[in-house]
Amino acid sequence: PHRGIVDAALARTGRQAAELAMVGDRLYTDVETGLRHGMTAILVMSGETTPDMLAASATRPHLVYDKLCDMIGELEG
Repeated sequence: PHRGIVDAALARTGRQAAELAMVGDRLYTDVETGLRHGMTAILVMSGETTPDMLAASATRPHLVYDKLCDMIGELEG
């Protein structure tokens, strides 16, 4: 969960961290990066993280989707 990827996203978009989301399938990298750096943290369950891993983890994403395509209706243009 390093700051570098967040800084690159902020520079590229010109947005604030609170306006962006970090989406990924790993609690300990993707979700932690979002949480630690003020972004919405979204977990997609189609990859590494299992329901049991999520239940046992202290890391709590803001949103959880089964598949990446499940969040299409939530995206802003």
